Amino acid sequence: MLKIIVIGLVASLLVLCLAGIGYCQKWGEVTEEEWNYQPPRQYPEANAVILFDRGELEVTIEGISITRHVRIKVFNQAGAEEAGDASFDFHDGDKIKSLKAQTITPDRKKHKIKKKAFHTKSYGSLKSKIFSFPHIENGSILEYKYYQFHNRFTYLDPWYFQTDLYTAKSVFVLKLAPGFTYSEVANNIPASARKGIKDHNRRTDIISYTWTMKDLLPIRDEPYAGAVRNYASALHYQLVTYKDAYQSITFVNDWSDLGEFFSEEVIDDYLRRSDKELDELVPRVVGEAVEAREKSRLIYEWVRDSIRTRKDEKGRYYSHECIKELLVDRFGTADEKNVLLVEMSRRAGLSAWPVLICTRNHGLFNPEIFQLQQFNHLIACVQTDSTVMFLDVASQYCPYGILPPKCLVAAGFLLEGDKSRVVRLTTEEVKSYRADNIIVHIQPDGTARCSTTTILTGYYTVYYGQKYEANEPEEFMEDYFLDNLTCQYELENHSFEKDAEKNQCRLTFTFTSSDLVQRLDNNLLVKQPLLRFVENPFVNEKRFFPVDFMFPFTQHSIITVRVEDSLSSVQLPADITTRIDGAEFMRQSRSFGADNIVESRIVVSQAFIPKPLYKPLREFFSTVEDASAEQLVLVVR
Repeated sequence: MLKIIVIGLVASLLVLCLAGIGYCQKWGEVTEEEWNYQPPRQYPEANAVILFDRGELEVTIEGISITRHVRIKVFNQAGAEEAGDASFDFHDGDKIKSLKAQTITPDRKKHKIKKKAFHTKSYGSLKSKIFSFPHIENGSILEYKYYQFHNRFTYLDPWYFQTDLYTAKSVFVLKLAPGFTYSEVANNIPASARKGIKDHNRRTDIISYTWTMKDLLPIRDEPYAGAVRNYASALHYQLVTYKDAYQSITFVNDWSDLGEFFSEEVIDDYLRRSDKELDELVPRVVGEAVEAREKSRLIYEWVRDSIRTRKDEKGRYYSHECIKELLVDRFGTADEKNVLLVEMSRRAGLSAWPVLICTRNHGLFNPEIFQLQQFNHLIACVQTDSTVMFLDVASQYCPYGILPPKCLVAAGFLLEGDKSRVVRLTTEEVKSYRADNIIVHIQPDGTARCSTTTILTGYYTVYYGQKYEANEPEEFMEDYFLDNLTCQYELENHSFEKDAEKNQCRLTFTFTSSDLVQRLDNNLLVKQPLLRFVENPFVNEKRFFPVDFMFPFTQHSIITVRVEDSLSSVQLPADITTRIDGAEFMRQSRSFGADNIVESRIVVSQAFIPKPLYKPLREFFSTVEDASAEQLVLVVR
């Protein structure tokens, strides 16, 4: 079974029309009001605005048809870059027809995109049409239109009223032929706009429902935001039943029916023909263990460490036809490794179940929407005596008993045939600590040689461990550690090791820098070689989403500066303590013999920071940034 992977917001359907002025939705007919449209008062920094995106979704017994027409106004070169490349997603098996796009320049000339300029990319069962608008000038109008047809009665794509551009007005129209019923769930939509306006065409007997929203701010990627689509105004809708004089069809089942389907068609089918292999394997792995928790731990560590995790190129849950092939190849997706964990636990006499979840970077699971497409990952639930544990064997750096940070979600869908149900996820509370101990040796020529040891515990172990597994070692060092330095550097050596007994990782590396130290006469000006939060991650004055750090953490940095010359005086950064709700920053400086030490600590005790607290959080990290820029001044005799 293929995962349905929604990429950003383009997997949705958008329908927009111009707010507050006249407009024409006929292809290529642009009104004077549209030509004169300027950045809106609500968002004056807009570089481009979607004037309208008109679309209708019509359901008949023959299938589901969608027509869509998008028109965009570009104000400047930045807007051309933001809106010049366009795309829309569709599913494998959908038919796309009558696709056309063009740029209309201010001189009213139309520059059409040729058919060969439309490209298709595949992401598992999801596909995307990608194209670029030509000849974009300041003030240009961009538009595209297409027709889509499919027979996915059990899954209709959600409608997102917000995109990454300002939206003047967004309208979604759902048309149902006689006999169809539907249900909808609104997300971040005012109560006044949640119910569609109903219209009954007596001639055709078609019933239409229309939803309208106006003046929507853009949805943009922001640091520590999680899945952006969680915060977008959206409408999730689904067909419930169809009934006529001859038949009655139910499209939407409850969770137990969906769980029974997934258990039989996806889980049980994958486990076929594996009895002999597992009956021989489980006793070897468990050995003499008697306690349920010890059995569970031994099985977890064997699956985690003996089978390499590899993503499936087609976006499927499994990269093998059955579990027997997984045991032979010794590599597979995280999902099929977790299915193996469940089955081995059962063979060892434990109660265990697969659990579908929607990871934090994918979206927010809504139990009111009966669609398996919400989920993008499968983990394991194992009961040991009276304790229920949720486990994921995706990474060798994830210790037994905790989940990776992306799996720290509130609920999931436990699969147990017709007894399948939504469950609340629980996990052991973990303290996450990162300590950077950096010893700076200043050489006679002014070069700084920095020996660094970084200790990672808790969720930091899993987070950085997974990054280390997924990248080449040098790329890992540059992207996640050295890239934060405010000086030029040359990496000499590095190592990354896991301490299984302590559930922590140790990173050691040495680098040299020619501009970390600046010499002015007898004064040595030394920058702090900090490795994290050197710059304020929250640069925007306004924040559209809450801040989500995923987990509480402590960031500890100890910088020790040593110089061979004798010193007449030392000026170290001043001590600082600053606090806000959910966060604290402390710094202390001291000299101890030849060592000049600057020690700082950031403690974030509240992982989720709501929007009203964004301003003090931004100011907090501005203080941290300013403190990071302060130098040590060493005066040589």
